[in-house]
Amino acid sequence: MTKIILPSVYKEFYSRCLVSKPESMIGSDLRTDSDQLNDWAVELLEEIDVKNFLADNDYVFMMHQGYMFWYFKADGNPNPDVYFYHEGRSEPEKEYPLVEFLYNYPNRLSNETNKKKEWDKKVEFYKDLIDNYNWQQAPMLSLIDKFKEIGFWDKYFPSNSHEALGLSTVYDDVRFEKSTVFILYRPNDDTFEVTYLNPARDVIKIETHQNNIGTAEFKKIENWID
Repeated sequence: MTKIILPSVYKEFYSRCLVSKPESMIGSDLRTDSDQLNDWAVELLEEIDVKNFLADNDYVFMMHQGYMFWYFKADGNPNPDVYFYHEGRSEPEKEYPLVEFLYNYPNRLSNETNKKKEWDKKVEFYKDLIDNYNWQQAPMLSLIDKFKEIGFWDKYFPSNSHEALGLSTVYDDVRFEKSTVFILYRPNDDTFEVTYLNPARDVIKIETHQNNIGTAEFKKIENWID
């Protein structure tokens, strides 16, 4: 049986949450002494037909609303990387080292610095798709640059669903509690597909734009999200 060695920083964080859980984390389950969250995570992957990527020493320490979870490798590293999985994705996403994650996460809804960090991560995400997988997603990088120019980086949190870029007023894990827009670039016909979702996760409308997204569309996105 694989030995689980928890970092002291996580033990301290969990002890504090037992006394007073941060308001922004209400609705998220933290792992107790049982393997319940790991079991739930595996069940989620099985339900949506995603291959189980969790190793024996991967420790699922938090789950939100049954459709996303966070884990780290509990192998004795005092500051392991945190990975995040969201239903609808084929694989997890690397977040931050645990110390940074535990500092940022409770403050994620109000800390404006986190917006820039998340946007920087999306830039790297699309660069990785382009450079290492030869995906034709350069127009998404140009669109992200335009979003920075018009102030979207300061107003919205970005997220991803596969290669689509999500925009919301809240952090990734609670984005479906607010109106959201997803933008997908389709290289085969050089179009942008913009999907508008309400807080109930219903698709309200889908619009297709040739070549680029202009000022009128930016305003429409703002009106929907705000």
